[in-house]
Amino acid sequence: MVGLSGRRWNEGRCGAYQCMAQASGAVHLVRVITDDLEYQIWVAATSRDEAVSRVLDCVPEGWSASLLEQGLDPNKAAGLKLRPGDVRVLRK
Repeated sequence: MVGLSGRRWNEGRCGAYQCMAQASGAVHLVRVITDDLEYQIWVAATSRDEAVSRVLDCVPEGWSASLLEQGLDPNKAAGLKLRPGDVRVLRK
């Protein structure tokens, strides 16, 4: 989605968090609900406390997010090749 400024809505926002990595190495699952009431699953290689806020920084204003209790299998997490601080939507 491109905004009025001609920039993508998330351009330059998510990548900034890569520099603020957490040492824990954990990967958390976050469910995002869009304005159309569709859901997306995101992964956040952050501390549990920061996962939802980091994902919300990467989605359009007005969308909601909640941390899932279910964790990501460590082998699957390793396959995503996330660096500490990365936030990414999982594709179906």
